[in-house]
Amino acid sequence: MEAATTTAFEVSVSAAAQHSSEVHVGKMGIEQHLQLEKTTTSTTTKTITTKTATATATTTTILLTNEEKEEGDSVNNNKRIVYPKASRQVAGNSHKHARTGRVDAFGHFYKPTDDTRKGMTELQFYENWRVAEQERVPEFSPFLATFVSRTELYESHDAAKPMPFLKLRDVTAEMKQANVVDIKIGERTWHPSHDAEYREKRHRGDLETTSSSIGFRVCGMLTYEEESKTERYWNRKWAKALNLETTMSGLDMFFGQDSERIANVVQKLKDIRKSLETNPFPVYFLGSSILLCYDSSDLHSDVRVVVVDFCNAVKNESREVDRNFLDGLISLTNIIETIGDHIKSDPMSLSSSSSGSSTAGIFNPITASPSCSN
Repeated sequence: MEAATTTAFEVSVSAAAQHSSEVHVGKMGIEQHLQLEKTTTSTTTKTITTKTATATATTTTILLTNEEKEEGDSVNNNKRIVYPKASRQVAGNSHKHARTGRVDAFGHFYKPTDDTRKGMTELQFYENWRVAEQERVPEFSPFLATFVSRTELYESHDAAKPMPFLKLRDVTAEMKQANVVDIKIGERTWHPSHDAEYREKRHRGDLETTSSSIGFRVCGMLTYEEESKTERYWNRKWAKALNLETTMSGLDMFFGQDSERIANVVQKLKDIRKSLETNPFPVYFLGSSILLCYDSSDLHSDVRVVVVDFCNAVKNESREVDRNFLDGLISLTNIIETIGDHIKSDPMSLSSSSSGSSTAGIFNPITASPSCSN
């Protein structure tokens, strides 16, 4: 079995070097795909044990002196300021040594980084490629994460030395009742130029999730539960078990069955598509995600759509259309649009309520603490 897997993988590496992936789910084909899933999956339904989140969502504030505020990104060696872990980060953290994201009281998110290929690639993206493209493609800039700087932070009060982080704007900082979903775009999340071990690891991950079948996968999600007044986490273990049907019911729950909210997101996704088709970016977005975020405490709040994670980006000097990313984006757009159509015609068609339980009885999370939910 192992030999066969390796052979198929090597074939796919060769094929990827020749042409881009063009697998995506067209809007008219979604119903057929759902039907195919029903006929090919086992009749045994897997029920995931539910654990109710008990911690009430709170905002952590760090009180700094004027002197500390003036220090900006410098590390305070004497007072050892340690920022709290990012409780609203729903995916990622596959970083070495399980380092976690951090947040400060001023609306910033700190993403762990290092001096490896991945860390330096993402830094190059923010410092060079993004800046160079802001004037050429201004319509795409609002959909990119806002980069501040590369900095160093202590991860604990007894840490031997500070560690490197990318300082970004926290898109959920001002939200009272945050709802966040991380969606990795593309049928393929690796490139032939990546080392063989890494390619095979990512390739297997793509095959084991919906990336290979519908061109994207949900990596993690957070929803605000009105009844319990808590933010509920849907972690990576839950996300890896999703198929097309449960992905749709999950996104339906995320949007709170709000057709206007869905229409808002669909339009933004179409704007991203138009921008990238008209003015291809000088990199291929491999393994990048789209974050969807909104505050359910404000019925009129805008849904933020942000493209993040560029540690696996590869130069696209010829500025070819990035079909792998675009086809996944088109698939996601079509599926979300279909969810909106279902809500308009039959609000109960995808999930029994906006509280998180589906009619199939299998859409249940394994909740975990924020630091473990990834």
